Amino acid sequence: MNIQAVNPLARALQPEPESLVAAKAKKPDPEAKLEESCRQFEAVLWRSVLEKSTSAQSGSESEASEGSDKTGTYQYFINDTIANSVSGLPSSFSSILFAALSPHLPQEPKTSDPS
Repeated sequence: MNIQAVNPLARALQPEPESLVAAKAKKPDPEAKLEESCRQFEAVLWRSVLEKSTSAQSGSESEASEGSDKTGTYQYFINDTIANSVSGLPSSFSSILFAALSPHLPQEPKTSDPS
């Protein structure tokens, strides 16, 4: 009898079903990898912009106190969440970058149909 684990730690220690192992072993196609790379690049740009804009509001770093250190940690997570949420939207920079780079992907050879 196979009983599903209720505890998340115990569930993590259980072996994965063969179907999940096979799915993870598949290599993503180059188009999907390029699309994800473009999205991640846009997120890095957004993080940089948000970091610069929030640091300009908080004043100089030499005046940092213990309270502002805590605020800085929260601000980092807020910036990260915003950057990940905004990147990859339909008319975002990453979609434009993907459209410009996708024609340069290596094409898979097409098999001719014998019929």
